[in-house]
Amino acid sequence: MKKQLILLLICALLAAGLGGALWFLNGYTPDQAAQSSAAAQGSTPLLQKKESELTSITVTNEAGGFAVTFSDGGYRVVGLDDSILLAKSRVESMRSAMLNVQAATVIGQVSDLADFGLDRPRAAVKADYTDGTVFTLDIGADAPAEKGIYCKTGEGTVYVVTAAQVENFLGGLTDLVDTTVTELPESSGSSGSAGPRVQKVTFAGPAHKQPVSIERKQDSSAVEVYRMVSPGQGSVGSEREQMIADLLEIKAERAVAVHPKAGQLESFGLAEPYSTAEFTWDNNGTEESCLLLASAPSGETVYLMREGRPVVYQATADSLPWLEMNYGDFVSTKLTMPDLEDLQSVSVATPDKQVTFNLAGEKDSLKVTCGGEPVDAGRFRSYFQSLTGVPADAYTEDAPASETPLLTVTYTYRDSAKPEETVLWFTGPARRAILQTNNGDRFLIREKYLETLTANTQAIQSGGEIEQLS
Repeated sequence: MKKQLILLLICALLAAGLGGALWFLNGYTPDQAAQSSAAAQGSTPLLQKKESELTSITVTNEAGGFAVTFSDGGYRVVGLDDSILLAKSRVESMRSAMLNVQAATVIGQVSDLADFGLDRPRAAVKADYTDGTVFTLDIGADAPAEKGIYCKTGEGTVYVVTAAQVENFLGGLTDLVDTTVTELPESSGSSGSAGPRVQKVTFAGPAHKQPVSIERKQDSSAVEVYRMVSPGQGSVGSEREQMIADLLEIKAERAVAVHPKAGQLESFGLAEPYSTAEFTWDNNGTEESCLLLASAPSGETVYLMREGRPVVYQATADSLPWLEMNYGDFVSTKLTMPDLEDLQSVSVATPDKQVTFNLAGEKDSLKVTCGGEPVDAGRFRSYFQSLTGVPADAYTEDAPASETPLLTVTYTYRDSAKPEETVLWFTGPARRAILQTNNGDRFLIREKYLETLTANTQAIQSGGEIEQLS
């Protein structure tokens, strides 16, 4: 019996010790101990109102605070005009919080507010209602173990309230601004119709060597749907099309200023924007436009504004890939060459000789002559494929070392309304040749391709073998 009593005593002591340890780990402090007898666990309603009864919420905090007024089911944030998109979910969350206030834990009256961060609260919330009542809530320190935040109501009682209910009251006016800079409008067309698309865009500013203008091609069957307008007239690479489309879906990280003054614009690098993007799009038959103003990147941060909206946004440089792009970054390296069936003649010139191939008929009836003599149509097709199939490696702004081309090809169309097109080949740097298209764009190509074309030009005249590009 004595042994059993000893074992029971030991078990009781262990249970008491374990309970004390758990109490301590769950957030015990000496100051809370004084209030422990008054603390009640569970959800305790502090306020319940109907949506139509709330008239305003006024917040004072370290971030500057804000005020929201409510009427007829809508709301307005004081200091934000209609041109500024609101973070609706945030405002709705604050409205809900002031219509149904719940406490997770009741602490009660306390002797020292400083123990709960309520001597100098992080925020003071005041809600007004149509019946003339006022509800106030001071927001203090975080409770231990992520259980919530200490808050004090107007009558002086301290509670623990879940963070989800009150954390939105800790922000400032800019936190109520939606971070959507541009938004893809909804298409009212049929399910099979194309949605809104950028029609024209110009990138300008000190970030760009020259303004770059791009427009959508009218030919809907074109593989590459955009073309350059200036400073050159090449096609836009298909890999850049998504970047242009994304101009209609720009999302910032956050808003950092509203109604900025001149000094603020200077500090954000927006007094004289580093880069601009001005574009138009078709919104269900109506042409709309947008002008974006961007600062130079500071690390990964770029400040951004949209004309007509007095908001400065903070965005990442990666979200604005056009920021520092130039003509050569947009232009396609897939060279557009003529269709053989559309041509009247092909003239090929080297520094010491020029030959012209005249074409008539099409497909199986194609007839080719050179100097009045017939040329085998099959062999000429192979030769033509080598002329027009040269792949470009990259766009280059470098001028050729010599102004005299090693090879010049001129294409004359059967349709007299279409102008001739000329392609020039020059010696380039480091086992490269330079190909210059009719519009003046230059591309680096492999030197061996130029050697192949020169050999094929001799072969088509002498009856030799036409070598394919490899």
